[in-house]
Amino acid sequence: MKSTHTLIALSWVLQIVAAAILLQTLFFKFTAAPESVYIFTTLHAEPWGRIGSGVAELVASLLLLVPATAALGAALAVAVIAGAIASHLAILGIEVQGDGGLLFGLAVVVLVAGVGILLIRRCELPVVGIWLRANSLVTGGQLSRPWSLADPRRRGKSSERPDANGLRLSSMCGAAAQPDRRGRPLDLGLTRLAPPRGRLRDHGQLN
Repeated sequence: MKSTHTLIALSWVLQIVAAAILLQTLFFKFTAAPESVYIFTTLHAEPWGRIGSGVAELVASLLLLVPATAALGAALAVAVIAGAIASHLAILGIEVQGDGGLLFGLAVVVLVAGVGILLIRRCELPVVGIWLRANSLVTGGQLSRPWSLADPRRRGKSSERPDANGLRLSSMCGAAAQPDRRGRPLDLGLTRLAPPRGRLRDHGQLN
């Protein structure tokens, strides 16, 4: 469970950092601060671009601070910040009105944090997460497919091999999506394989 707690803690650090940076920019956008007006005037998107991006960043910040919607918040933050970084590189430049590249640097931090959150919480995304969970070989400590390692018909064809302790590196998806009986998330890094049961005549017990 150590890796689980580490990933959860890391995700929260990234969520708080990204949300804090996004929230602090809202004051300047919603109060029509001169620097913010200059930026969106240069982009030919004043005032609708300034207000619209501010609303999107507000929504992303709120989503990031709620565990159940953190992945969606990260996806929205990455989309908004990717556009901001592209605007800096193509039109505004790294430095805006002598800020020493501060705005650009903060945007890069949010982008990195957002990508990190998405990697950790990718199985919580609506469509992508469902696909990843469905294709995870190991889910909740049990074999999620009857033709996995224990099936003699497929033995030797798996690209993942358990180590000496019976542990297999697996996708974080099974653990992220399958809480244990107490409602706690399972290990996001290593999942213990169920011991082989003969020829596994009843595959239904493993699904």
